[in-house]
Amino acid sequence: MSGLEFLLRKTLSNPSEIRKTSSPPDFITALDEFMSFCEKQLPEIVETDFLPTCFDISENEETVIIGGKIGNIAVYDLQARKIVVDEEVSDSSIDAILFAVGDKKVIASTSMRELIILSMPELSKIKVFQLLPQPVSLKLGSSKEILYCSNYTDTLKIIDVDRDADEEFPERSITTVDTICCIDVSDDGSLFALGLINGVVKLIHGESESELQSTPAHPSPPTIISFSEHRKHIGVGFKDFTLKVWLVDSNFSLKYEYKEHTAEITGIVFLKDNRYMVTGSRDTNIIMWDMKVERSPYYMKLVEKEVLWFKCSSDHKKLFFNQSSNCFMIWEVPQLTKNARYRKHLKTVNKIEFLPNSFELISVGSDGLAVIWDYRSDLLQDFKQLEGELTSVIASRNGKFVIITSSKNIIYTWNLSNDIIEDTECDAEIKSIKFSSDENKFAIGDRMNRIIIYDTEVVQKSLTIKGHMGPVSDLCFICNNSMLLSASYDRTIAKWDALTGNKLETFYGHRGPVRCLLVTPKGWVVSGSDNSEIIVWDISGIILYTLTTPESGKIISLFLSENDEYMISLQLNKYHFWKMENLAVMFQCDTKFPASCLTMSHDEKIIAIAEGNTVFVEENPLKSPAIRLVGKDVGSQQNYMKFIIDCIKNNNKGLLDEKHFHWVVSPYLISTSHILAYSNRVDELNSALFNKSNQSSFFSTINKETPLSISVDLEYKNCIDICLKYMKHEHSRRKNKKAYVPLGDCLTKLNTIDLPEITRLYEILYQRAYDIHLPSFSFYETQLPVLYHSESLDIFPEKIVPKTMYSSNGRSIAFHHSLCPLNIDIGTQESIEFLESLTECSTDEVFRCTLLQVLLKNKWDRVKWAVYAQGSIYILYMIQLSIYCIGFLDSLVNLNMLFATHVLLFLYEFSQILTDPIDYWKDMWNILDQLRGLSCTIYAILMWQGYYDSDVLLTVIIFSWTRGISYFRMFDGTRYMVRLLSEVIKDMQVFFVILFYSTLAFSFIYLLRINELSFSEYLIVSYRLDLADFNADFTELFDWIIFFLATVINPLIMLNLLISIMGDTYSKVQESNDIANYQELTEMIIEIEKLMFWKKNTYGKHYLQICDFVSGTDASSDKIIEKIKTMRNQVSGIEDTAKYIKESIARKNIKETDEIISSIHAEQDEIHEEVVEKLNQNNEALEKILGKLETQSLDNYKE
Repeated sequence: MSGLEFLLRKTLSNPSEIRKTSSPPDFITALDEFMSFCEKQLPEIVETDFLPTCFDISENEETVIIGGKIGNIAVYDLQARKIVVDEEVSDSSIDAILFAVGDKKVIASTSMRELIILSMPELSKIKVFQLLPQPVSLKLGSSKEILYCSNYTDTLKIIDVDRDADEEFPERSITTVDTICCIDVSDDGSLFALGLINGVVKLIHGESESELQSTPAHPSPPTIISFSEHRKHIGVGFKDFTLKVWLVDSNFSLKYEYKEHTAEITGIVFLKDNRYMVTGSRDTNIIMWDMKVERSPYYMKLVEKEVLWFKCSSDHKKLFFNQSSNCFMIWEVPQLTKNARYRKHLKTVNKIEFLPNSFELISVGSDGLAVIWDYRSDLLQDFKQLEGELTSVIASRNGKFVIITSSKNIIYTWNLSNDIIEDTECDAEIKSIKFSSDENKFAIGDRMNRIIIYDTEVVQKSLTIKGHMGPVSDLCFICNNSMLLSASYDRTIAKWDALTGNKLETFYGHRGPVRCLLVTPKGWVVSGSDNSEIIVWDISGIILYTLTTPESGKIISLFLSENDEYMISLQLNKYHFWKMENLAVMFQCDTKFPASCLTMSHDEKIIAIAEGNTVFVEENPLKSPAIRLVGKDVGSQQNYMKFIIDCIKNNNKGLLDEKHFHWVVSPYLISTSHILAYSNRVDELNSALFNKSNQSSFFSTINKETPLSISVDLEYKNCIDICLKYMKHEHSRRKNKKAYVPLGDCLTKLNTIDLPEITRLYEILYQRAYDIHLPSFSFYETQLPVLYHSESLDIFPEKIVPKTMYSSNGRSIAFHHSLCPLNIDIGTQESIEFLESLTECSTDEVFRCTLLQVLLKNKWDRVKWAVYAQGSIYILYMIQLSIYCIGFLDSLVNLNMLFATHVLLFLYEFSQILTDPIDYWKDMWNILDQLRGLSCTIYAILMWQGYYDSDVLLTVIIFSWTRGISYFRMFDGTRYMVRLLSEVIKDMQVFFVILFYSTLAFSFIYLLRINELSFSEYLIVSYRLDLADFNADFTELFDWIIFFLATVINPLIMLNLLISIMGDTYSKVQESNDIANYQELTEMIIEIEKLMFWKKNTYGKHYLQICDFVSGTDASSDKIIEKIKTMRNQVSGIEDTAKYIKESIARKNIKETDEIISSIHAEQDEIHEEVVEKLNQNNEALEKILGKLETQSLDNYKE
């Protein structure tokens, strides 16, 4: 490759040309877009009253002529969607049917081998030809007036069908050397093709009818032939179900050969300017093939029935087809997403690397080939044949050169700018290679268990590191290239000083050889091993998470996105996409051939996988703008799409097969469980989430919606229960630490739903951590408890308490943490909404949950200064008011001082109104504040004008002292008493109604019996009677009876009832004073947080982590746990080492035994050769002796 070519490719390869797309704002919009996509992808189904066997379409595509199994032919009007003519023309099934002569005639063949010509539209017979009892193949010429007919003989009949019933139908014939099985005519009529029984396809010139070209013979005869548009290609299906495509050029070269079908191929058409070929078969499959590049075939499997007939529209964009059912279908063929398979290598592709700043990648294989591909145009750019098996490759950051390693112990440096390759010898086969971040160095790992660091510019060794007990499989420079991580088959990861080669740390945890390793910008180390295990480590070697793939197999490659949102793991025949938020598998894709490597382009838009001796390239489904379904090669995408439409649009009538549980809609990341939760399909959601063989995924969409959040928003309680059960199962059974993480976005709404399990849920979300790396003891003088707000679920003890405070002995400590992120930051909108939801929660017991108590105390500690400041101002106001009332009513100075304090309180209330103008008026204390403020202002104005009004002052005092009650909430000892007061008033509401009713009744009795006072005065008399204030000066018996009833009912019964109610309320509040305490605390926190307007739009979710002392029996048990942890680590390390040593010895013994046996065999061969040689010599000697004896005997005989 020349330097000019290199620069030209860089100029043309502009990453900015890649399309960008915007995500939908919410789940419903995304679902609507996906349903529109489904409707475009699915064929339109046209129902018929009988079973069609074949059909054809008129030139204007408004009429379909249909042949039936009972010998009938029907004319179907596509505009009116109905059959307009239906005539029985034969006693046998119609096998083929064609429009002819400008749609004025219809040609049909029957299973009784009749060739019938009919008129349109009345379908009256014009001519009937009797054919041989053998298969018939019919095709019309470009003018639709000439019929080409083959009757499975060596003769092709050409009939002019543009004749009336009373005319002769002229015909001629072409004879071939063998039986004609099938025929087709190009769209311009210039060529027609014959498929012969000997497996040969012949091209015949349309005018001269002379043979032009022919294909090599195929082992089985062809059954169907089809020209593409403009006769660019010709597709042929054979009896052994093979499909071949030739280019109609001077060489008649074979372009593709496919063997995907498992039954007779019944239809071949070329669509969309020959970009795609679509084939149908009796195996029920309709398959789309890309004619531009080899790609994965696209299957259309809506009906599990044989495909009988194909026909494309005149513009080659639609496909008309029918399967063995009472309908035919019209399918507007979709545009397929980007994927391609590149073939150049003859042996396994071992490594792929994308070249930066271009649309190119390089692949190296066991055949010694290094190949550069342009994945935008799907073209081979360049290749080099090198010595040995090429094991790995790395590309420089600017894409100017690559370094390739070979099994011949050679390191190649290929300068892409000048196309010069330099080689450097090494002394062992290289397994892995990585650049340092500045590319001044690169490190290799070899089969001799060594790590060797080279200087990049001169490719010379600068350091050799030994320490692993197995081959080094992967490497990574870290910490500004001062350190190096290495993964090895000895089941460990080691951290080395890259300058001295000293081992700094060893990561133990894998139970199989470690094959791949990567380090993220945030400091995660991710590694995969042979036992299907992926471990996420902290950079210091702490195991954060352990993931196990759904199916067993070696982890060959790993990729983690730049933002750490998703990960891809590659196994031999599959690769999984993981959601890192909750460590869930989103979906699985299958590979066609055994895989050996996976890599991602630098913009994360293209995935390349080494599969066998091919390179498979596809758009990253998580970054692609195109909507598509992704998942295993199981089930029908079209049936799943139909289910979605039926489920969402047709009143939940869709039937879901468990084969479809695994599908995911990309790029929206909508899984089956999302859709089932949205549709409230409880039983199917349960089956999908707990299906062992084909489980649906539980993760968040691009807009952070999970099946749980959808169920919560729609208040589907049964679906909520299933989602919570699934999370519990993942956390407890599968040991997924992050199973509850999605719950953090749902807690606010969950609090407002009448969910009995809410208290238990909060208890589950606050757990003690037992991770091995956590210390169990600290010094006695350590100031605990300490609460820490973490952005990560993982606990790093040195972030909570200084590392120097931990010890190996001392006082036992424990770490607790929340399992999901919480609204910890004060003042954020989410925090306010969460706290308000707690006050609306139907279960007061939720305030007894440890997690909420810790959370509320923490928030209170950060806002109580504001409450205390406000309370202090109000206390000052009350003192000034009291002093003013006692002795300074005439002092304007005291009044002005009182009013100044009142202004401070008014400013505080005004700020509350500004920040919360609606909810402010819902609080009783705020209304009292406004009444107090208004009355105080009026009084001050009156006094400044020289007018004193004691009633106004009395109003000020009443409102002020009443409002002052709320400030007792500041103190722990009196906080619950405020709640008691409000509860008593709440419980007395019904009592006051009854008391008022009784008092009103006796007022009317007094009015009617005595009638000396007004009604209002008798109402006062009756109320005073309630308080046992009465005069007993009655003389009549009836008056005494009324008096007796009034004194018994109101003063005795009603007031004792009131005392009883208050007693019950007190007992209830006393029993739940802790709940009342936190309820009041919550309301005060809300009041302060609403004032923090500058933090409204900030995000403040974090994990709560607490370190505290352990008391009692827990402390002694912790010491035992610590010893068990230590013993477990030691035993685990010993087991791993012993197992590896045992395997190494076994391999060594086997190797030694093999060498001994080989040497014995060699010695045996040598001895055998010596024995044979001696025997040959003996035989020669014997023959000489025998010859001499015979000679002597003959001489003696003569004598």
